[in-house]
Amino acid sequence: MALWRVLTRSLTPSLIDLAFLYPVIFLLSGPAGVSNLLRDGDTGWHVRAGEWMLNHGEVLKTDVFSYTKPGAPWFAWQWLSEIIFAGLHQRFGLAGVVALSVVILCATSGLLFSLANRRSNSSPLAIGFTFLAIAATTVHWHARPLLFSMCLTVVFLYLLWLSRDGERIGPLILLPLLSAIWVNLHGGFITGILLVGAYAAAQLCEWLLATAPPDTLRRFRRLALTAAACLAATLINPNTYHVHVFIAQYLRQSFLDRIPEFMSPDFHARSMWTFESMLFAGLVFTFWNVRRGRYADALLIIVTGHMALVAVRNVPIFVLIAAPSASVCMREWLESLQTSTAAAWLKRGADSLLAGMSDLVESSRLPVIGLLGLTLAIGMILRPNASGRFHVQLDARLFPAAATDYLATLPAESHIFTNDEWGDYLTYRLFPRTRVYVDGRSDFYGQEFMEAYGNTVEGRGDWTADFARYGVETVLMPVDSALVSILKLAPGWVAVYDDHRAIIFRHI
Repeated sequence: MALWRVLTRSLTPSLIDLAFLYPVIFLLSGPAGVSNLLRDGDTGWHVRAGEWMLNHGEVLKTDVFSYTKPGAPWFAWQWLSEIIFAGLHQRFGLAGVVALSVVILCATSGLLFSLANRRSNSSPLAIGFTFLAIAATTVHWHARPLLFSMCLTVVFLYLLWLSRDGERIGPLILLPLLSAIWVNLHGGFITGILLVGAYAAAQLCEWLLATAPPDTLRRFRRLALTAAACLAATLINPNTYHVHVFIAQYLRQSFLDRIPEFMSPDFHARSMWTFESMLFAGLVFTFWNVRRGRYADALLIIVTGHMALVAVRNVPIFVLIAAPSASVCMREWLESLQTSTAAAWLKRGADSLLAGMSDLVESSRLPVIGLLGLTLAIGMILRPNASGRFHVQLDARLFPAAATDYLATLPAESHIFTNDEWGDYLTYRLFPRTRVYVDGRSDFYGQEFMEAYGNTVEGRGDWTADFARYGVETVLMPVDSALVSILKLAPGWVAVYDDHRAIIFRHI
């Protein structure tokens, strides 16, 4: 009977199942379905880079994709992610890459809810902030290595919480091991070091303010050593410390202001209201955390909040860090309403909400139903004849599919100019037959090249000299771009293809 009760309880839907499946539900609620993860063209060159490395048995260290910088040194600092993507692509096509991305998102959502729930002891609040945070991360729901950083951020937060601020050594030992993997998956490995460092700084603050037990200094030393070990572990990559130097130099480039994911969030966009809500909650609860002595939470919210306001690509990191802390603070605030007659009505509403969700809260915390649902969804995605919202395809409204078919009829040595996003697509479709002028590897091309490229796309600068320098005789651009307007009037350039979305010019 005991076994039957455990089994029955495990098969009862609970909030952890809902949190685990939330990314699947979110994706399937949109018209593009799971293909929404392929809105970014970078997926294309990540896959081809991984395939090159699998075929040649070595990590890429020079450029093989462009004709503008052939053979130039290039740090493939996301090589492990790219090999994983390529292996899945060789077996399942883009459906395999999308399936893995869905699994990573579900793991991130499930772990985030579990952490928020265990910290706050309030499943309704945990699920609410999990939904809000995961919805805010959708600004970067792309089948790209960044997804690994999102998941590992939550894993690091979980292990740091399990360590009880450095009291338990076991969880801390895992962090350097994970750092050694993270550095080869994505450049976001710096976030892991930041998390451990913030927890160490919090212990130091408590010691300096004399607000903590006598062993606080010992905890600080443990966490500081762990942060140093994590940093040392990130040297275990094919390029050792050069990756760290390269990323630091790259992030100082001024041309990043032209790249959408490095721009500040646009709060006019509807997709930003979830981030705005989390930002407001994080800032309000920062003062609450300081009053309660949770300096790590306060420090992380301030630092990552600033990072998110500077560049939209940091929004997922901020909301994932803020959600568990906000759950704790909200629960404490609701409990404080017991002594507030002015807000008694709010407390009664909160009590009613908690009572109404008691069945879901008390059921199993193991996401058995969620795992079954995810398995079913992955099976539907990987089916050869998948249809509807489970069908994986690149959106022809975003990428020049028909125009690329035309380009495939041109001589293989043709030098084609297009924007970086479409350059990614051409790499996916035509590599190794065709090399590109530029693609999404802005870290590779450098400041001078990217500024000149940006001027050309915007119809400014000496584009004729650049085209002559690189032997450009074909141009593929969106029909509404500034460069198209110039080429229509430029002598020697003739439009040979136009499908009202993309236009192709040839120099005669």
